Amino acid sequence: MGSEDKNVFLADRYLMQTGQGKEPDMITQDLRFGLEARKKRLARKGVCLHEEYVFTDDAVRGSVSMTPEDSPQPFHASRAFRETKRIREYAMNSQGKKKLRWESPVTFHAVVVDHRGREDFAVSCPACGSPSLASGLEKGCAFCGMRFSVSGLYPRISSCYFSEDVIWRHGFDERQRKRYGIIAGILFPAMSLLSIVMRGFGPDYPIWLQLLGHMFLGAFAAAVLTFSVFMIGTYFMIGKLFALAGSALPMLGVYSSRRRLEEGMRRYDPDFSVELFEGKLVSLLGAVLYSDDRGNLNFYQGERGLPGFDDLIGFDYRGGFKLKEMTVREGRIRVLVSVFADNVYAGEKIRRKKERILVRMEREAGVRTDAGFSFHAVRCLSCGASFNAVHERNCPYCGSAYDAVRGDWVITMIGKE
Repeated sequence: MGSEDKNVFLADRYLMQTGQGKEPDMITQDLRFGLEARKKRLARKGVCLHEEYVFTDDAVRGSVSMTPEDSPQPFHASRAFRETKRIREYAMNSQGKKKLRWESPVTFHAVVVDHRGREDFAVSCPACGSPSLASGLEKGCAFCGMRFSVSGLYPRISSCYFSEDVIWRHGFDERQRKRYGIIAGILFPAMSLLSIVMRGFGPDYPIWLQLLGHMFLGAFAAAVLTFSVFMIGTYFMIGKLFALAGSALPMLGVYSSRRRLEEGMRRYDPDFSVELFEGKLVSLLGAVLYSDDRGNLNFYQGERGLPGFDDLIGFDYRGGFKLKEMTVREGRIRVLVSVFADNVYAGEKIRRKKERILVRMEREAGVRTDAGFSFHAVRCLSCGASFNAVHERNCPYCGSAYDAVRGDWVITMIGKE
């Protein structure tokens, strides 16, 4: 199986397991942390989430590389994508009935991280979550004893999101032919009968000839009306396209923002990737928004209380962000972005709302991008020990404080625009 096929396989596996109500297994610890936080938020709010995904053989799918081949980093990142139809249903447990359901054609995007096999690296044990080196897991986890090979640990999906499509392409032409064939089949006898009722039969021509004339008029009227319905449907589809474009209108400037961010960051980090930054932004933001214990999250250094997101049960990244500002002070890079999201809230009722979330990300200027970095397996700069830094602000071995911003991006502010 080639690397592209392998990446698409991982994306399909993620969707299939999610649609079966299972937790995806081929994902990083950071992404798993965010999914578990969402699961806990749904349980606290008493909401059930059911998801389905439709797979077709003619779907557009593939994979593109995101890491330069000459990069010295031991990890390689790619973006896998595939067309699908997503069906979501939120329901209140206490009422036992459907509260919010919608289906839409989408393209699923998944950032897949793989290891180049050049050197040893820090990971979290897939069985117990304890930090270790990959070579150590091949001999057996020091905490639970499970053994894993490096090929069994990677590749993994590190982040994912959906982008909306205008129509569900699969079988579109056939559905159109069937729909308008049924309409014409109903209109033809109806219009022929109407012609007979309105015009009747006269004595001048044979009955069969007059009947043929009524059928001709019925066929003509049915054709005109069917074409009119077709045009109305076309205008409706164009209207839907404009509505989708209108909802995306505030996202104008997304691509220029990505270019400006990449150009600005490349001066400090030659390995910087907008796609990897985007994946980190989405996965960390989701984990913070769903969490009720933000004070212990090492990758979040903002205010603990986020009252505007207390009822959030669904955070969907819409595939775009705008760069508001980028500054470098005291050796620290600060990036303020506006994230476009499609959110679901559960208060007195379940509601869906498109929003823009302001997020400030910070990182040391001297840090280089590492596609395989995980807060679940960091290395202490004082004693060299590996430990889980999600909820640990100090090394459990030597007690030295670990500033997460020295390892990768952290979030320092979240708000609504």
